[in-house]
Amino acid sequence: DECDWGKIKWPSEEKYEPDHLLSSDISSIFEDVFTKGANLEVYDTNGKMVDIDDVIKEFVKLIDQRNNLPRTKKTMEAMAIRIKKELENRYVKISFFTKGLREDHLKKYLKNELNNVFKSNVDPTLQLMNRLK
Repeated sequence: DECDWGKIKWPSEEKYEPDHLLSSDISSIFEDVFTKGANLEVYDTNGKMVDIDDVIKEFVKLIDQRNNLPRTKKTMEAMAIRIKKELENRYVKISFFTKGLREDHLKKYLKNELNNVFKSNVDPTLQLMNRLK
């Protein structure tokens, strides 16, 4: 049943979106961003394209290890967009007709530079709460 309390309608007509996204939802967001427009392309040492799902799994695995990141849709979209831009800026010539990101450059980014993205998205409240645990 629907109640009308002046300006408040219950139940709300807006679809509920939880504040804390599951890993599968984060994967979907990264897939949407990484494949929108020009796909993010990663190549192994043999010049063979790496499956984008494997690339996304690496990012989600690292996000799952962080308990001070807000797992909201807006935060994850912003992170995915920034990451894609940063990785595209590292494209090199793979073959005569192909440009893309070398897998070893991706691994270096994951190990060293991704933390800058994480640090810029840390939720101070979550950070304090985790210190109290």
